[in-house]
Amino acid sequence: MRLLALLFTLITAGFGFDLSIKKEFSSTLEPQTMRLDLSISSTNAKSTLLKSEAEELFAKVASLRICKNRGHFITPIYNYKESSKKFIHYELRADLSCESAQIEKLGEVVELIGSNLKVTQNPIRWVVDDLSIAEAKEQLEFETINYARTYAAKLRSKSRSECTLKAIEIGTDRSSAPVVFAKMNSSALEPTKENIEVRISAEYSYECKP
Repeated sequence: MRLLALLFTLITAGFGFDLSIKKEFSSTLEPQTMRLDLSISSTNAKSTLLKSEAEELFAKVASLRICKNRGHFITPIYNYKESSKKFIHYELRADLSCESAQIEKLGEVVELIGSNLKVTQNPIRWVVDDLSIAEAKEQLEFETINYARTYAAKLRSKSRSECTLKAIEIGTDRSSAPVVFAKMNSSALEPTKENIEVRISAEYSYECKP
């Protein structure tokens, strides 16, 4: 009502005016896969043995077809004392990211790695793939354009002014409720699925003439 009253005052005074409005658009996506991120480490006095260990690990994991190697490296570790250093061992570090809609498959990854390697794992969580998020964002952008036309027509109808769209400023945001889950083991329960909401905020600028 306050907006209509302002428009009426401006129009009756015979002046053109600029108008800015903000609106938010959103789309809810349901995750279709779970993700398990792992950091793996091992030490040995010989770098060649660690290299063989890494190759064997990646060959095993690759057989499951659900994991990606996010990077690995072998570095020498020294003990520094005063102006000297003493070689201790080589250290292998590797990061894996595994995704599956079946939690049993993620459990197979942990069992396959075995107990000879030190494994640090993040909580399992449901995720939405980047492609689905990009498609949802694109669809929301089309909605912002359609709304611009619809609102311009509404302004003409309600205020009897000829309003032209000058600009649209779009900002994006994506959020989901954080959830903490138990660490992975052979008897782990499937985590609770949390939807992800993709949001777009749009600010419209119109120039209106009576």
